[in-house]
Amino acid sequence: ERREREQEELEYAKEMADDEDDF
Repeated sequence: ERREREQEELEYAKEMADDEDDF
């Protein structure tokens, strides 16, 4: 379970980074 949560956090961080690039 913990590994899945970490993966979700990584994907979320990627989306946040992409959003920052847009700005």
